[in-house]
Amino acid sequence: VWSGVQEVKWDINDENERVPKVKAVLDTEGVAVPVPTDFYYIGGTVDTGVVISDNESDKDKYRTYSSVPSGYSYENDIDGDETTVAYLLEGNQFVWVPVTGGIENARSDFGINKNGGANFADYIDVFDAEYRDRTAIHNTGRSLTFDDVADYESMKTSVNNYGGFYVARYEAGSSNDAQDGTVVSQANKKPWDKITQTNAKAKCEDMYSESSSVKSLLMSSYTWDATLSFIQNKGDKKDVSNDSTSWGNYKNRRPTNNNTIEFSGYYANNGTWENIASFTGSAWATGTHASIGTYENYLKLATGIAPSTKANNIYDIAGNMFEWTTEVSKNGATNNRVLRGGGYNYNGSDRPASSRSGIDSVTYTNMRIGFRPQLFIQM
Repeated sequence: VWSGVQEVKWDINDENERVPKVKAVLDTEGVAVPVPTDFYYIGGTVDTGVVISDNESDKDKYRTYSSVPSGYSYENDIDGDETTVAYLLEGNQFVWVPVTGGIENARSDFGINKNGGANFADYIDVFDAEYRDRTAIHNTGRSLTFDDVADYESMKTSVNNYGGFYVARYEAGSSNDAQDGTVVSQANKKPWDKITQTNAKAKCEDMYSESSSVKSLLMSSYTWDATLSFIQNKGDKKDVSNDSTSWGNYKNRRPTNNNTIEFSGYYANNGTWENIASFTGSAWATGTHASIGTYENYLKLATGIAPSTKANNIYDIAGNMFEWTTEVSKNGATNNRVLRGGGYNYNGSDRPASSRSGIDSVTYTNMRIGFRPQLFIQM
């Protein structure tokens, strides 16, 4: 079914029965997609973004849809409506990103330098020999272990065999408001912020640490750029490298009514999270929403609550939170890492989805920095 796949690996379930680690599921257009055991097809197509969930109650809820809504409705709007409730999504959601030509070749500058003056050649990542030479393996503080190397090599084998990987549909949220729980990929969750790159990486790895069918890792620049190539060339075909304003939560989406981001759900107002049924351009003109504190016209949104920030069924790859990756700047501090995707405190033309921003230490934290897990099928 999938190019390069020679066999299907098997597990033994609780009833001592042999079950496959992956199954072929046909999308709305009849194209086969590899779906791991214990995950379920929700909707979407290979070109518009196949969405899966780890909760069986979500199975086939949007099978007839190519564009899958977040599955979240503002709590005061559902009002016991069983039809609406039936379409809410309960599980962690991921989107299939098809990859051709090898994941190790997926990194790109997309022809435009929006990296704060640094050149694309200044950046390296997990499959580069120079990156590995500068890691903790060689005692120079890059925080890459032998287990990390094995994980990303396994990812490369899986992606190239199955023809893709799964990216979290949303920026990482937490299973509790204290942000010390497990990672979730669900709508209307407060993005997990003020987290170090080291902890973000560990949280991603813990997400499915008990699974034998999938492995969860922090995004690398290879998978980030593969996701952008998918968004640029298929489905919604967004501008990922020049100006991502129209499909991201950036400060220049507001407050003009003709460029205003609309949403319903949680948002951060001067550091305090509030819930609102409908936020439109007029909300900026009057009342408590006219000013949001230190960063005028900056607004952090909960995950998946603004329909216009979705591209190929993936939310907030452009704007909202800067996101930690494994990428490194060769010219940066010894323990630096690179953020991707831009943030809500920048314009979309300055920090489009492809932009890179270096941070000097893996222990740095900030209210504007989050992260996102990825999944690959275990071989």
